[in-house]
Amino acid sequence: MLFKKSAAARGINLQIIEKSSLVVAINNNKLLLLDGYLKPIKLQGIINWEPYPVFEEIENTCKSLGIPFINSIEAVRTARNKVLTNIVLSRSGLPQPNMVYYNNSISDNNFFEQLEFPLVCKPKSGTQGRGAFLFNSLAEFRSFAGAKIYKDGFYLQSYIANDGWDIRVVVARNQVLGAIKRIAAQGEWRTHALHGGTARPFIVDKELEQLSLSSIKALGLSFAGVDVIVDSREGKYKILEVNSVPRLKTFKETMGFCITDSLLDLISSLVRIKKRDNFAS
Repeated sequence: MLFKKSAAARGINLQIIEKSSLVVAINNNKLLLLDGYLKPIKLQGIINWEPYPVFEEIENTCKSLGIPFINSIEAVRTARNKVLTNIVLSRSGLPQPNMVYYNNSISDNNFFEQLEFPLVCKPKSGTQGRGAFLFNSLAEFRSFAGAKIYKDGFYLQSYIANDGWDIRVVVARNQVLGAIKRIAAQGEWRTHALHGGTARPFIVDKELEQLSLSSIKALGLSFAGVDVIVDSREGKYKILEVNSVPRLKTFKETMGFCITDSLLDLISSLVRIKKRDNFAS
């Protein structure tokens, strides 16, 4: 609904399409994108709002036909997986908490003895703090690990000392659209609204701006929400996560504007660039 309102205000003919209803066909060696009635459809661009890496065939068809697809399936897959995200950020030299990923149930006591506390244990593909636990001691984690088995392994992240808040920076292409300071509820360490957290606008400095832009560039994303925390001991930013499908509601309520406007501007600019390139050739 937010997208439709923004599009209407800009005179853009926006279609809400279930990508599962699209059909890929090759007829006489010509690649076609069809609707459910096998009729050709014409799209100038697709904003991918799928939180999971699906519909790879649709994305590849769009890529072959020169239709902008934002964000790409590959970028969503990387951002959705915290381990893959950490690997990419590390390769780019971007600051983040220490991490350990163990792709199995834990039974070896030697593993426990190597851990440094406090640490956070969470699903490698979880969102909004669901399934995340904070452990302050080895005894706490031993008890948990003996009873809780994640089907996709244990993702462990060093807990960064902080003052009870973190930052969500929303980025589209090469521009920071804004940021919110997410504040944890009393007695809670997670800052998400789902766990009682509140939010207020946050002023982005040059360092945070560059860090956020570098993060989405490294991951190949066109738009994202970058979660950053300030280490209260060092006074430095560290990237917690990068979300390829950032929630719109909290940001809109806090900042007073919605990122759908900027996303529509983004894809419109890509379409114009594509048309210029075609004309030049």
